[in-house]
Amino acid sequence: MKLFEYFTRGGRSGISNLILHEIRQGFFDTEMITENIKTKMNERLKWDDDEKIYTILNAIKDTKAMQEAVAHYIDWEKKSHQEKEKIKQSNSQKYIEEDMKTKPPTEKQIVFLSKNGINNFEGNRYEASKIINKIINNSKL
Repeated sequence: MKLFEYFTRGGRSGISNLILHEIRQGFFDTEMITENIKTKMNERLKWDDDEKIYTILNAIKDTKAMQEAVAHYIDWEKKSHQEKEKIKQSNSQKYIEEDMKTKPPTEKQIVFLSKNGINNFEGNRYEASKIINKIINNSKL
């Protein structure tokens, strides 16, 4: 989603929650949602000079990105609880795997691989996990 390009991965939930709040209050017009969020953020600036507020105010100026986001969240709200949970689980798995790919294998993984004949493993945590799963699944056959 284009709107998310304005935020770090950890900072996306703020704008998502703001848009969802407006939709759950019965607002479905992008201009109205944008104006309501702008008003809230300007109110917050009176007592909190947080950089995140400026990021939100800058991001909501992108009309096309807001239109896309509002349409996305309107569709999201139409989904059943089960559908939402399935999507959340799928997305979280992707993020976990991405994170694992940036980290070295754990000591436990290295020991397990060594015990199974794989010495001096050079891969990342994700690759080690995949190999370990194959070893475990093949031993169950």
